[in-house]
Amino acid sequence: MKRNVIKPSEITPEGVFLNRRKLVAGAVAMGLLPGCQRSADAAALPASGEFTDVSAWPGSPDLEPNDWDDVTTYNNYYEFGTDKADPARNAHTLQTDPWSVEITGAAERTGTFTLEDILRPHSLE
Repeated sequence: MKRNVIKPSEITPEGVFLNRRKLVAGAVAMGLLPGCQRSADAAALPASGEFTDVSAWPGSPDLEPNDWDDVTTYNNYYEFGTDKADPARNAHTLQTDPWSVEITGAAERTGTFTLEDILRPHSLE
């Protein structure tokens, strides 16, 4: 069976390949542009603090806000169980101190490392 050989220049034109950093920078800039304009509704919303006037929210003035328990306990993570309420019910059992990870396999440096071992060589901002 004869194998098709496609030259890299047939896939990506040389000019695009040579200017790929400009292409990526331009794509990033295009992605950031929508966030640069001020929304017409931004002046109507509070700058900080608790948002209490639901009728002022332009997205859904007729909807009631969720209650505090729903907002603070809902999640889609299954580390503490498969039921939506399991993480809120079981997260208190997670022991974070002392905390360590074990690195095995094809790594330059393997072993068990504590959080302090990982953070020690780096200065905190």
